[in-house]
Amino acid sequence: MTNVPLAGLNIGSAFDGKNIWVTTLFTNSGQLLRLDPNSLSTLNSYPVGNSAYGALCDGANVWVPNDNDASVYVVRASDGAAVATLQRPVSSIGVGTMLFDGTHVWIQNLGESVNTLSRF
Repeated sequence: MTNVPLAGLNIGSAFDGKNIWVTTLFTNSGQLLRLDPNSLSTLNSYPVGNSAYGALCDGANVWVPNDNDASVYVVRASDGAAVATLQRPVSSIGVGTMLFDGTHVWIQNLGESVNTLSRF
């Protein structure tokens, strides 16, 4: 087993077939880190809002929901370029599970009395 020290509170990680992606919550305004799985070094970091909560890879992009503003950052896995910033329901108070069904990304939105599921 190998442990890799990471700065901040790390809520989610994903693998795109080449790199490991890790989100940092409340650290450096929220970053998505791209790590080399062989050397375990940080290759790049990308801003994704200060409440980045999780990461999911659909094969081409990394999806990062943000709790504070109910947004979803989409970053291209090949080069880290911003693809889109999408909105989740504003009534959402948190992010639950995420999944990719081969066509769509689904993100569970946790609410105070009602939970919803967003399809992108």
